[in-house]
Amino acid sequence: MRVDGFSDIEQVGSGGLGDVYRAVRSSTGTVVAIKALRSTGSLDARLRRANRELTALASLRGHPNVINLEEVVQTRDDELVLVMEFSPGGSLEDRAAAAGGMLPLNEVIVVAQHAASALVAAHEAGIVHRDIKPQNLLAGSFGQVKVCDFGIASIASSDDFSTKTNAVSYRYASPEELRGDAVVTAATDVYSLAVSLAKLLTNRYFTHETAVHLLDPVATPGTDGDRPSDAEQELRALLVRCLKHRAAARPTAAEFSAAVDELAAGLGDDRLTALERVELPTSSAPTGLTPSSTADRSRSRSTLVLWAVAIGLWLAVAVLAAIYLTGSDSADASDGRAVRPAVAVSSSLA
Repeated sequence: MRVDGFSDIEQVGSGGLGDVYRAVRSSTGTVVAIKALRSTGSLDARLRRANRELTALASLRGHPNVINLEEVVQTRDDELVLVMEFSPGGSLEDRAAAAGGMLPLNEVIVVAQHAASALVAAHEAGIVHRDIKPQNLLAGSFGQVKVCDFGIASIASSDDFSTKTNAVSYRYASPEELRGDAVVTAATDVYSLAVSLAKLLTNRYFTHETAVHLLDPVATPGTDGDRPSDAEQELRALLVRCLKHRAAARPTAAEFSAAVDELAAGLGDDRLTALERVELPTSSAPTGLTPSSTADRSRSRSTLVLWAVAIGLWLAVAVLAAIYLTGSDSADASDGRAVRPAVAVSSSLA
C-alpha cells in the first residue's frame, strides 16, 4: 500500500473484509493505524462499509474507550482509507494468548468497565456495534481499552446503515443475529461483550445454551484454580444474565456498566483502573523522527563535525601565525620599525 504523507507502512492485522496497517506520519513522526477495505466485492459495498464506520467513529470521536479517527485519505490507487490512532498493546485476544489464554480477574474487570463505557455512549448515540469480540478490543498506550471496527454497525439515525448484515463473528454473535432477524438492538452488543469477557476469563466460548456452566467452578475453573473467588463468581453470574436467549431479559449496557463498577469498587485495593501500560515499540520512532528525518539529522551532525574540524585548524593556523609575527615584530621594533597588529593576520585569514 502507498499513501502520500505516510511511511514505513506494514500490515499488522487482517479481518474478513479489511486490513489494518501500521504507518508513520511523515510530518510528525507519530505512529498511526491505517484501515483499508480489501478490494473484494463491489466498489459500492466497500464505500458503504467505509461510510458506515466513518459515521459511527465521527459520532463517538473523543470518547476515551473508542478508537479515535484522525482523517480519511485517498491512496495512490484511488482507494479511501481511514487513518486512526494506533494502539500498541494490540488486541485483547493477543494479550490473553500471550498470558496463556486467560486474563486475571482484575484485568477482565477493567476490560468490562472500559468496553461497557464505550457501548453506553454508542447506544445513547443510536449505534449498535454488532461485532464485539476480543479482537475488536484494543489495549491503548496508557492501559485503556478501546473499541474498534464499527464497519458493520447499525446506526439508527441513518436508513442506509440500519439494515442487517451477514458479516458477523459467529462465536460471539447473539441468537437474534444468528437467526437473521431484520432488526438487532443494543442487547446484541451486551450478549457479545459477555461472550468476549467469558472467553478472556476462562479461555472458553459460551452461548445462552451453555452459559449455566459459567457458574460451575469445576467445569470452568478460572485463573486462580478450581475455586473462583467470590468476586469472580459474582462477575460470572452477571455474564450469565447477559447471555439470556431473549434480548429483553438481558441488562442494558448502562445497567451492566453500573454492576461492573460496583463489583470493581468491592475489590478495594486489588482493583485496577487500567491495564498494564504498554510502551511503543522501539521501531516506531518514539522521538518523533521518521526514518528519513533521522537520516537528515545524521547528515547534519556529520556536517557540523566537519565545520568544527575546519574551524579548529583555522584557529591553530591563526595562533601560530600570530606568535610568529609577534616575534618578528619585536625584532623589527628593535630596528625602529612600527609593530604590525596581530589582528591583521586574523582578518586576512577570515
